[in-house]
Amino acid sequence: MLHSDGAPYPDKGKCTGCGRCVAACAQHLLTLEVRGYRKTANKLTHSCCTCCRSCMESCPVGAIHT
Repeated sequence: MLHSDGAPYPDKGKCTGCGRCVAACAQHLLTLEVRGYRKTANKLTHSCCTCCRSCMESCPVGAIHT
C-alpha cells in the first residue's frame, strides 16, 4: 500500500499482530487492533511520524510499507 506522505503504514493482510512495531515506535503512533479472533497493527495518525522506519525494521514479516 503506497501513501503519498511517505509515512509507513501497516498492511493488515500481512500483519500477524506480534506488536513489535508498536513497541518500536518512539512516537507511539501504532496500536494493536482486535477484530474477532485476530490482532493487527493500526496506525493512529501520521502527523507526528518522523519516518524513522523503526516500525518497518522491527516487523518480522515485512508488513509495514511506505
